[in-house]
Amino acid sequence: MTKREAERKLRKLIEVADLPVRPSYTPGEVQTLIGVKSEKTLRRMIVEHEVDPETGQPKKPYTLASITLRNERRITFPDLVDWLLRNSTYERLYS
Repeated sequence: MTKREAERKLRKLIEVADLPVRPSYTPGEVQTLIGVKSEKTLRRMIVEHEVDPETGQPKKPYTLASITLRNERRITFPDLVDWLLRNSTYERLYS
């Protein structure tokens, strides 16, 4: 999957979820978009995110980068695209 394909896939997921395309999304919205069933699982995906200083990639491919905006956790559109890219490739290579 290319970055452009991942962006298209994310836009379709956003459209199906009946959400507007925005620069960032709340954890609840992301939960709906990527099909995570529990808040606890999504929280773990966010909390365990750590970038490997040598490669610049997350140490665990299933994790999500997030930002805090006005005391609210948000996941950016580019971070969601990167997550789709990593997880599509990871599943294909290691499943």
